[in-house]
Amino acid sequence: MKVIATLAIGAISLAAAAQTTTFTETPHIHTTLNHFTVIDPGEPISMFALADHSNFALERNGDKLFVEPLRENAATNLFIWTPTRQLIYEIDPAGELSKMDMLVRIPPAGHTAQQSAITASAADENRRQLSMQAQDDAVMRSESITLDDQKQQPGEIAVRVEEVLRSKDRLLIRFSLRNQSSDPFRVTMPDVFQPHPTEAPISLLSLRDHQLSQQTASRFKATKGSPIDVIHAAVLTPNLEPGQATTGVITIGGSEPSAPMLYELDFGSFQNHALTVEVVL
Repeated sequence: MKVIATLAIGAISLAAAAQTTTFTETPHIHTTLNHFTVIDPGEPISMFALADHSNFALERNGDKLFVEPLRENAATNLFIWTPTRQLIYEIDPAGELSKMDMLVRIPPAGHTAQQSAITASAADENRRQLSMQAQDDAVMRSESITLDDQKQQPGEIAVRVEEVLRSKDRLLIRFSLRNQSSDPFRVTMPDVFQPHPTEAPISLLSLRDHQLSQQTASRFKATKGSPIDVIHAAVLTPNLEPGQATTGVITIGGSEPSAPMLYELDFGSFQNHALTVEVVL
């Protein structure tokens, strides 16, 4: 119903000059799993409509849209309205990282041909540099997080630390949440702590890049520890209806060759239960 209402509003503004755009005339956006594609129309976004919300996550931040494919072999289309234009795109199924569009810039109508050419050239170069950097990071410093065996209970918010991306002085942590309850849930950015284990039943080195089960984490008898400054945090969909899932990222300080440490991500509480996860990075 939400998409129908949005399209109906858009139809009113176009009633005076009806026109048809075919599939072959529509520009395509290439995406890849676990990565954002940023769409920047260069002016405020009045409205937007995405046809498939189950296979693609879409969030607006200011005058930019962030698109992320959630599954393979799914395509959809996207409509964007600005004060001066209507933009239509076909979002292709997630493909290879080297071929994805990381940044799609569409100059406003007031740009001259020369300005548009300069902007397009700069966008192409920026996209190429970002793509090369992403490939280097994915090959050299990206690690998937192993989830210790633990039962997911119905009615809870399932939190999963998916991946860590290490640079010289930072850790970028990608996480996901799924609302398995019958109530809506609002995602808040997690506070990050570095607990201090008082016992060492298992070597942290053997648990590097593991999300710990509650049972395993309790064996360390760790104190809460000091909070860690979060450099950056973002989540695609902050409001989760029952059955919905979302993904987010946080960036904290940390060096690539450092010894593994225990971290706690604290998402607050849900139905009077603490919503925390422990991970060794």
